[in-house]
Amino acid sequence: MTEKEVEDKFIALETKIAYLEEFTSELQNVVVEHTKTIDRLTKANKLMSEKITELIENSEEIPNRKPPHY
Repeated sequence: MTEKEVEDKFIALETKIAYLEEFTSELQNVVVEHTKTIDRLTKANKLMSEKITELIENSEEIPNRKPPHY
């Protein structure tokens, strides 16, 4: 392998590494944003579940009969 070929391969590897570093950084940012979204949605889900449970516990039993307009 000539010195020129080695240099060309070295430059190609450096270029690939640079792209991979950029990709990894962008991917990390996406993961951080998704984690924040998941945390926010998990919290909202928990609050809604608690509210539904509270409403069920405090609701009156609805009688199973025909409405008055029948």
